[in-house]
Amino acid sequence: MYHLPNPPEVFEGRTDERAWLCERLTQSPLSILWGPVGLGKTGLALRVAADLRFSRAAYHSALDTPEDTTFLIGLGRCLAGLAGETVEWLAQGRSRADLILLNIELAERARAVVLVDDLHAVDHDLTERLLLSISRHARASRFVVMTRTRPRHEELADKALRIEPLPEDDLVRLVRRCAPLRSAPEAAALAREAMGSPFRARRLVLSQGADPGGSLLVDLGDEAKRAVQALRVLRFAVALPAHVARELDERGLIRLTAGGVRLDDRLRSLVDTEPLDAEARRIALSLVLHTEGPAAAFEAVRLAIEEGDAALGASLLDERLFTLCAAGYAEGLFELLGRLESPALLGHRLGCADWIHGGASLAWATALPEPADPHVRLLWCRLLVHGAAVAQARDTARALAEHGPLDVQTDAALLLADILRHTAEVDASVALLERIEVHNPSQRIDRDLRLATALMLRGDFARATDMLASMPDQLQGLRVEERRRLRATLASALLASSRFRELERVLGPGEPPADCRPTELFAHLALAVERGRFGLGQRLLDRVEPFIDESVYLRFVHRYNTLRLRLFAGPGQGLEELARELAFDAPLFKLPELVVWALCAKAAVDVTHAPPAALADLPAGMAVPEGTARVLHEAWQGIVAARRGAATASFTAPPDLPTDVGLVARRAEAEAAIAREELDQADGILEGALDIAQREGFAIEEANLLALLLDVRLLRAARGTSARTLVELIARMLAQAAERLGSARLAAEARLATWLVSDRRDPAVLLEMAEDPASPVVRRRARGLLGREVTLDALDRRIVERSTHAVTRSEDLVVVVLDLEQRTLRLPSGKQVDLSSADLHVRILEVLVRGGGRATKQDLVLGAWGLASYHPHRDDKRLQVAVHRMRQVLEENPKEPALLLRDGDGYRLGAPVRLGRLGARAM
Repeated sequence: MYHLPNPPEVFEGRTDERAWLCERLTQSPLSILWGPVGLGKTGLALRVAADLRFSRAAYHSALDTPEDTTFLIGLGRCLAGLAGETVEWLAQGRSRADLILLNIELAERARAVVLVDDLHAVDHDLTERLLLSISRHARASRFVVMTRTRPRHEELADKALRIEPLPEDDLVRLVRRCAPLRSAPEAAALAREAMGSPFRARRLVLSQGADPGGSLLVDLGDEAKRAVQALRVLRFAVALPAHVARELDERGLIRLTAGGVRLDDRLRSLVDTEPLDAEARRIALSLVLHTEGPAAAFEAVRLAIEEGDAALGASLLDERLFTLCAAGYAEGLFELLGRLESPALLGHRLGCADWIHGGASLAWATALPEPADPHVRLLWCRLLVHGAAVAQARDTARALAEHGPLDVQTDAALLLADILRHTAEVDASVALLERIEVHNPSQRIDRDLRLATALMLRGDFARATDMLASMPDQLQGLRVEERRRLRATLASALLASSRFRELERVLGPGEPPADCRPTELFAHLALAVERGRFGLGQRLLDRVEPFIDESVYLRFVHRYNTLRLRLFAGPGQGLEELARELAFDAPLFKLPELVVWALCAKAAVDVTHAPPAALADLPAGMAVPEGTARVLHEAWQGIVAARRGAATASFTAPPDLPTDVGLVARRAEAEAAIAREELDQADGILEGALDIAQREGFAIEEANLLALLLDVRLLRAARGTSARTLVELIARMLAQAAERLGSARLAAEARLATWLVSDRRDPAVLLEMAEDPASPVVRRRARGLLGREVTLDALDRRIVERSTHAVTRSEDLVVVVLDLEQRTLRLPSGKQVDLSSADLHVRILEVLVRGGGRATKQDLVLGAWGLASYHPHRDDKRLQVAVHRMRQVLEENPKEPALLLRDGDGYRLGAPVRLGRLGARAM
């Protein structure tokens, strides 16, 4: 009792815990190690004490004297022995408070390190009082306390360390050292069975792998033990009686949360070594069935499935499936229901797949044989459409609509109408929807939404607009479940009709909620991109990506909006390849309307990135659908024809188009007018279209129209029919739109226009724009202005040809020429500098020129010195010396250099420079 027991001969791991305890023993009188049984609290304390070699140390276990007063007297006897004191006074009827202070005084006199083990065996109030007294009054002595219960007082929080299960790698090393003859696989198996407990690992080694006995729950009451058994099979928080929760919390077995208590995940592996009570699942199920909320409902379904009770699982889901999917449990439910094959659960699993709308769930659904139950078959049929099995879905939906049960026929007919619309049979879709008889308000709204969408596609815009105008208000009278389901349909209808103002009112302008359905999420994406909220758009692109793998429509929406976003905000690299992937996605060919939109999106990329643009033909045998798709297709045909130089280009937009399609049609009219040299007419068309785009909030189309109007104003200024200030005004508007959208491409186009009408046209700026990576349009026009060979479309040629008064040829703009053959440099002053004896200087200049006038220090070192690698500490100095010497030769004032300038992590040339041939060698 008066000396420390030996530490475990074999000790592994606990590096951080040992360091913590060593530091505490040098700084603080009290250190508390707490955690469940078997994790090595005592072994850790003895190991640290042995490492530090204390001269005066004692160990006392509360299990030897668990009664309150007896414990304090026993501890006092231990400390009195170290201090050389008599102990008769300890038992003279003293109070617990006096005994605590006397124990601390004895420890102080002995200046001892005291290890107090198993303090959880003592009354909790006495334990807290003892620990607080040590913390407040001890100075020279050190107490290390081991207990299974967590200290409750906040003053003790920073003095306590929770001991966690030992990692498996440390347990493997422990087993190998305890039993060197065991093979590595045997040691690993024993370590896994030890479940984080070094105590259990040693017992397993001694018992040759048999169950060593010993229970983590040994000192719990019966009610607490049953609660632990129930918590073992639960994965969410439930309410427990207060006294049970307190008992479990004191032993660190549970976590307290806002929703109740749950088993501590870090200790679950240890608890799971206990035999599972046969009544555990029944107790757990009774707990969750009396707990409100989707988490409890999901747990109830999980327990029913794990018990193999498909009927109970189906009964629970009949009432709760929508609520669970809306709360974000669709994917978890889909996986869970896959564990128990039962016809009773097939419809519910298909419902989860319909909610998830993509990925493995959609692939699973489309691979199923046709279900026998007509209600389940209708769900399955809906998923076939998204999996691109359109023909099979159409036949199945038609059969259900004509011969299915009465309560299925209406929903089947609605689905069939959707399929007909997607396959370009818009007239047939409208006719079917007008014949459908509905039996309740929910079905009527559902039918009218689909009918409005079909009418919009057919070109009956006035009637569709009237139908959609009152839809948001009609939804308010429905039940929550119906309202949420139909809101997604309404969002799709408003998106198809380009009614973004109403769509924003339905969805809201901000980030969609976490439980948003995929179809609604994609509507949020389209709205964000169209409104120019590119930051939100990018976040939504990342968020919807998991849903695109198996759904043709959702894949199209994702790629289409990716294309539009990157066309404006960048990056531009790989954009043409992405446009080709979108336009020639084979599964898309089954939906002609989407094919048209994809081909037009590719044409928009080609107009910007790769002139002369071409509008690719539709796949063989496919006709352009009537309605908005045909108008869009004809508009882009007109734009492409105008950009290819067709002088007779013409296009007239029909009335009452959806706003986004109408704006593209107005742009086509303006492009045709530009091709016919009718610039005043083009100006008027674009001004009117801009007013609509700004009023309706179409940020992308507004930017497109501003850029085209800027081109028209440049052409008019060159012809003398428009003031230069009008060009500057539109350029400023375009620059502001670029800043709003975060578009470097639009900013570059505004900058070029401003440069062209400026009185001070710096040649270096034009050369810089000729290499601008942000805007292919600016890059090719600047190169055309410099007289370089470049491919231009008809509009580019007009801008370049009529702006030549603003610039001279590129040979005259280049004020510095480097002749590599003669090793000569011509300066802006006309002076020629002989560099034949300065090869290093020539190589540095060549790297700069070939890099477009800029180069990093690494590029300069690797290119000029020919080294295999760059090391700043070695190479920066030699580069600085070389540049310093070059400035002495090339600069008029080396102290204020104008030619060789620092540029971030490198250097740049301060004047336009090109490689060329000079007449005579410099002398």
